[in-house]
Amino acid sequence: MQNELVEGPVQQTNPEVTVVIPTRNRWATLEAYGLAAALCQEGVDLEVVVVDDGSTDETARRVAALGDSRVRIVRHEHGNGVARARNAGVAAARGEWIAFLDDDDVWAPNKLRAQLDAAARAAADFVYSVAVHLDEDLRVIAAFAPPSAMGLRATLVSGTPIAAGASNVMARRRLVERVGGFDPQLVGGVEDHECWLRMAAAAPAAATEDILVGYVQHAGSIHLRDAAELFTAFRKYARKYPAPLDVLGIRRHEARYLHWCAGQQRRAGNRLQAMSLYLRAAVLLRRPSYAVKGLVQLAGERGQRLGRAVVPLRDRRSAAMLPASSGNRRPGEQFQLESEPEWIDLYR
Repeated sequence: MQNELVEGPVQQTNPEVTVVIPTRNRWATLEAYGLAAALCQEGVDLEVVVVDDGSTDETARRVAALGDSRVRIVRHEHGNGVARARNAGVAAARGEWIAFLDDDDVWAPNKLRAQLDAAARAAADFVYSVAVHLDEDLRVIAAFAPPSAMGLRATLVSGTPIAAGASNVMARRRLVERVGGFDPQLVGGVEDHECWLRMAAAAPAAATEDILVGYVQHAGSIHLRDAAELFTAFRKYARKYPAPLDVLGIRRHEARYLHWCAGQQRRAGNRLQAMSLYLRAAVLLRRPSYAVKGLVQLAGERGQRLGRAVVPLRDRRSAAMLPASSGNRRPGEQFQLESEPEWIDLYR
């Protein structure tokens, strides 16, 4: 067991919300995004617990030097992984609520206040919102509708995610502790999804229609790790939750995850990784259109446009761009914004 050291000035009273931010060797990103997002929150009493998961850069020194009584640091001598880092932040938290935030994501300044109010109205123990995906220049790539809080566990079992992963969710500390936190055997966003499954089975949830979270896609994103590692983690997840799915259901679930990972790799320019994942998804579902998506990766952007032209419409429905005012969005569905949220400019 590695020693953990909590540093920083101590608040005299327990805050309403503890923001838990895991990080490793990314001080510049943490300062510009994660810490900026947490410390700009309005209308809420909060503390920030930064979990330094074995950094060898200046992270620990710079966080301690902030001198902000709201900010503490939990240090791991060696990297333990994001799930253990978040669990360590939960263990150090003093707030009634815990808001998870990755060091490279951003929030609207009213994110915590809006989610607390939504949870209170619904008598819910955890809450999430609409999220947008941003490119490295913080331009909106896509927006994603939140799953309905009604029947949430069944929706999550079907493979529909809560967009932006951990950065979107706030939960009562007692609920996170009761379900046991994050599973350290899972990585690549699967650990988030699996934790939400356990929380959805244990307590009521609430969802807001406000755009409060920005997930920043960049070369260092965890979802762009080695595809084999991500899929191994997904297989562990599938073995942990076999009951709701028959053999065919598990195969479809795996294929959807592979297809999603392939899209992440394609947008990052990793065409060979994307091709491999599309082809594996095609084999699992026996769907030729996925094979087409994979093969055209070798032809660059022009080939990808051609591939999209020949893919059947039914395979493009999950990425349908609906007007922001549409009232019939499916859970997790991508939709088009009429304009970018103004709060994104805070981080540019």
